[in-house]
Amino acid sequence: MNVHIRPIKSIDLDALLEIEKVSFPEPWELEDFKSTLNDNKNVGLLVETHGRLFGYLIYRLEQGQFNIISMAVAPDVRRKGIGRLMFEQVVLKLNPLKRTQICATASERSLDTHLFFKALGFKGVEVLRDFYGRGHDGYDFVHNIGTPYKYNENKRLDEACQGK
Repeated sequence: MNVHIRPIKSIDLDALLEIEKVSFPEPWELEDFKSTLNDNKNVGLLVETHGRLFGYLIYRLEQGQFNIISMAVAPDVRRKGIGRLMFEQVVLKLNPLKRTQICATASERSLDTHLFFKALGFKGVEVLRDFYGRGHDGYDFVHNIGTPYKYNENKRLDEACQGK
């Protein structure tokens, strides 16, 4: 199975919007993707095979860290290692002399996201009151360079891409 991680291109936006719509209660619009990806401090990655997009990750280059801006995996292939594969690509770019941590913010309402970050070795560091609007808090998570995370070989990416 040929699985590719590559930069997001403008021709991918319709497929990203479909994943976005089924992943978030308040999904990004096309213009949100365009403006975010047109900022030269932001990097967008996606996972695909045979022309099908399985997920995306967009992160921002900041001084000393990467900030995950948005990330989603198609519902039918979640918990198959696709999110971890994208995360590993970002980890490979960490550099002890330049950027040493990855940061992310997640909604208090997204337990799956919290558990995903925890499995990757992120630590919850701050509650952001009303971050997503009145009464809807966010949680900041940080992953530092060298933090071990568990790789579950039972979750095979090739199986995910074959729909198993």
